[in-house]
Parts: sequence; C-alpha cells; structure tokens
Amino acid sequence: MAWILTALSGALTGVVFCLLLLLMLRYSRTPIVIGPIRWQGLLHHWYRNRLRDYLSSMTRSLDLQAQIRLLLLRDSTREQAEAWLGKQVDAYMTNTLPEKWPMASLLIGEKTQEKVRMALSDHIRTSWQPAMETLMEENLSNEQIRDTILQIAKCDQPEHWSEKTWQFIFSKKWPLLLLFLSVGLLIALINRFIYVLLHSL
Repeated sequence: MAWILTALSGALTGVVFCLLLLLMLRYSRTPIVIGPIRWQGLLHHWYRNRLRDYLSSMTRSLDLQAQIRLLLLRDSTREQAEAWLGKQVDAYMTNTLPEKWPMASLLIGEKTQEKVRMALSDHIRTSWQPAMETLMEENLSNEQIRDTILQIAKCDQPEHWSEKTWQFIFSKKWPLLLLFLSVGLLIALINRFIYVLLHSL
C-alpha cells in the first residue's frame, strides 16, 4: 500500500509541476509588480527583452557580411549570374525585340547576338568584383544585415512570437503531462526504494 501511495503522490507531483511550468510560461502577458517582486510570463519576458539582443549578438558573432562577401565573389556565383543574364538577353532578342522593333530585329543576326553575348560576358567578368564590393559597402553592412534580420524576425512584435511558441507548446501538452507524470513517479519510487533499503540495513 505504501508503494502505491508513493507512486500516486509522485505522479501527482509531476503533473502539478508540469501545470505550474505551463502557467509560468504563459501568464501573465503584462508585468505584475507586487512590492519588490516583478513577474511576467517567461515567454513574453524573453521575446520582449531578450530576442533582439540574442539576434544582434548572433549576427555579430557570425560576421554575416564577410560570409556574404565570400559567397558573392565566388566564381560560381558570377558564372550563375552570367548564365542567367545571357538567357535573358537571348530571350529578349529572340522574342521581345521582333515584337517591338521588327525592323531592327531583321538587322541583328546570329553573329551580332553572339557578339552581344561575348561583350556582356566580358563586362561581367571585369566589373563583377567592383560591383559586389560597392554593393557590400553601401547596402550590406553588418548593421544593415542585422536590422534586416531583426525586421524579418518581427522583433518589434514580441506578442507574435510568444503566441506562436505558446501554441506549439500547448499542442504538446499531453506528452508533456505524461513525461512529468512518469518522471515524478520514477523519482518517488527511487526515493522510496532508497528509504526502505537504508532502514533495512
């Protein structure tokens, strides 16, 4: 009988702890101040006060500007851009030009198109690195990258993320309850076993 009561009390304790954790995560949305004590739901507090600092620190540590620069200056990146632009030029000369300027299209044959492709390719090869360096300097500084990430992450809307996180956690409430119940049950039985073992010596 003592073992059954121990198991029940352990399981109940685990469930109570799980419910308390859920309440602490969710409530309250706005800070509650009682004397020197200030309390706010853990999710709301973290997203409101820590998310921006965490993302800012992450972007600084990763040095995203240097990584983006290496990616943009790769030969493979330039070759992909060159191939894409070449296809656009071919499509323009083959489809759009005859429709808009049919007389001009008659003067542009395959040799002219090939010369345009070669000129475009040479221009991209010589101007790619300076253009990418200018792009990085003017539009992709670490501060601009950080601000863009913060904007995408909706750091100015902490309620959005706290609500999303809460919905995910709440959807897993039954597995969580079962986990805490099992852990409480196991801890209670282990304590009971140790207690009986010590008193039998």
